[in-house]
Amino acid sequence: MNASLVAVGIREGEVTEEEKKREFKELDIPKEYLIGYKPLSERLVRFLESTTSDLRSAVDQLFRVASMDELTQIYNRRALNHFMQQQIDAFGSEGEIMVLLVDIDHFKHVNDTYGHDVGDMILKDGVDQVKRFVSQKDIIGRWGGEEFIMISPYSSKEKALRVSESIRKGVEEMEFEKVGHITVSGGVTVLRREDTLESVFKRVDDALYEAKTTGRNKMVYKD
Repeated sequence: MNASLVAVGIREGEVTEEEKKREFKELDIPKEYLIGYKPLSERLVRFLESTTSDLRSAVDQLFRVASMDELTQIYNRRALNHFMQQQIDAFGSEGEIMVLLVDIDHFKHVNDTYGHDVGDMILKDGVDQVKRFVSQKDIIGRWGGEEFIMISPYSSKEKALRVSESIRKGVEEMEFEKVGHITVSGGVTVLRREDTLESVFKRVDDALYEAKTTGRNKMVYKD
């Protein structure tokens, strides 16, 4: 085993002339004692590198615990609020921003009929499939229950409608074990300069409500 000792000298006042004249002799250490010896500077560098790596790993793990949904392994509501606020603060830096709120139709019936285990399976497998429709710049997260949000930069009204409809159709074509086919409804909008977290999420929520109350299995856009 190797060990290092860090010694810190503490003094008061200025160094006197007498102290400056003192001579310090190097210790004459036998060579056989220096086998495996590493300079203190090298030991400190390795210590700092190891500590930094451990700290980075711990921070990454804490971020995942605090920001990821345990079941679906996508962002949770806390993280979505953070990323949405970033887009609001930096409005226009990444072009127009699409915000999509998706809800699984009749999901309570699925849980009541087939059990929560099947419901969880649909949430997890459905998210895995929807990931095919998103790019690396897109952010998807679980808003709560069976509701999911997608934040997509460099978008437009036309692209928002196209992407949201492709997600709706893609989910409708999926076939889940025991349940078969399910559908989703969604509200979609594009971020405005004057938006706040509350206003943009209320707008997509109102659009989703309209989709739900006018037949489901559709996407509704609100300016």
